[in-house]
Amino acid sequence: MMLESNSLLLILFIVALFIGWLIARFPPKELWQRFSRRSWHQSYQRGLQFLLNEQADHAIESLVSTWSVNSENFDLHNALANMLRRKGEVARAIAIHTNLLTVSKTSAFTPSQLRLATTELARDFIHAGLLDRAERLLINVVNSSKEIEEAALQLLLRIYQKEKEWEKAIMVAEQLYPHDKISVNDRTLYAGKQAKDIAHFYCEIATDSLKQDDFILAEQAINQALKKDKSSARATLLEAELHFERSNDELAINALKRLPSQDAKLLVEALPLLENYLQYQPALSLALLTQWQQNYPSVALEKAIFEIMLITDHDHAGAQLEVYLRQRPTLKGLDFFIDAQNKIEWPQERGLTDVSRENIALVHRLVKDVLKGKLSYQCNKCGFSGNQLHWQCPQCHQWDTIRRLRGPESD
Repeated sequence: MMLESNSLLLILFIVALFIGWLIARFPPKELWQRFSRRSWHQSYQRGLQFLLNEQADHAIESLVSTWSVNSENFDLHNALANMLRRKGEVARAIAIHTNLLTVSKTSAFTPSQLRLATTELARDFIHAGLLDRAERLLINVVNSSKEIEEAALQLLLRIYQKEKEWEKAIMVAEQLYPHDKISVNDRTLYAGKQAKDIAHFYCEIATDSLKQDDFILAEQAINQALKKDKSSARATLLEAELHFERSNDELAINALKRLPSQDAKLLVEALPLLENYLQYQPALSLALLTQWQQNYPSVALEKAIFEIMLITDHDHAGAQLEVYLRQRPTLKGLDFFIDAQNKIEWPQERGLTDVSRENIALVHRLVKDVLKGKLSYQCNKCGFSGNQLHWQCPQCHQWDTIRRLRGPESD
């Protein structure tokens, strides 16, 4: 009996030694990590199989349901939510980002992860049109960080532009402005884009103020725009409009004289402002427009010059229009030249026969057919086209990128 007991103790001792060796050789923590990795690989392989079979929805569901949320796989859940948002499934993206923030209350998320999840949820809300909820989240992100949260500020700026809250847009853009910079040979240079955008925000305020006949606020906003961006042609156009509204034509014309050096492509946009001035100051207007035409030839300027010359120098109006057409032949120029024939008194030797008139009428119809579908303006960033000047592109939302098209079939 004693022998059996000793044998049992010996066996137990050997088993204990073996278990001890196993624990030393394979620690429980390492075994659990291996098991977790094995589970991770299984879910990964399952999700990958779904993707290979072009079953993206099943792949996403598999990954989300299998991988619990923690700081280690935070990037995975965030990336999946962002992918869903890009696919247009904003509700599912919101659900994942909301879950990340819910889990963050009990998990050890880093502050940067928490801010990123909040910013991405705000981006989801913007895509869903829930701008108020996005604004609240982004303000919390900005206020909770000691650093400049550029992504959050950019999204706030986007919201305020959509809502046309220009004072708030200016406030946010001013915070971004010092960080819109590049370094060259240990020198810091401001890229300037943010300053130009801020100038446009002030121009928006000035435009609204002019519509309400609030000339004082309009003047203040225009001055701020030019202070932020001295080359702002839009601010100059608004300044001229303000002076014309106040019946101070001399100041208006002096402002418009800055346009060629600021942006000659916008000279044509000043013509509506000059409509009344052209009628009672034809000689001064002709000198100004002729100078502009030399800076930046345009069919619209040629038309305006022609109409003034019908008053000031009727006999040479047609000849001048013909010179412009020969110097820079365009379909729009030809179209107007033919339209203007009934206003031109040509010498008798240049009179047209009935056959010539019929041929010209045929050409005129063809020209009009070609021009009928042509658009006048285009964004130089995204290619958006239209027949109206937008200071902010409706498609890419960049400021000051749309200008008149140039070429034989354009201006």
